[in-house]
Amino acid sequence: MLVLELPWTGDSCISVKNFQLVATADPSHPDSVGDEETVLLQFGKVDNDIFTMDYRQPLSAFQAFAICLSNFGTKLACE
Repeated sequence: MLVLELPWTGDSCISVKNFQLVATADPSHPDSVGDEETVLLQFGKVDNDIFTMDYRQPLSAFQAFAICLSNFGTKLACE
């Protein structure tokens, strides 16, 4: 089982629910903006039953929250 540690938060828990959604810039398009990889959404467990969600454009708050909720539906039996 692979888990993602959360370096962007101080007191974080290693959890199978932690994830980052990353968009890669296409080098063949000169108008692509940003680094080679841009983190669009990060979600992670901070404490027992406490989670954090960070998102940015082009995701809305509703879209980011829906993606994070779908993360719970698929991994309930993993912990």
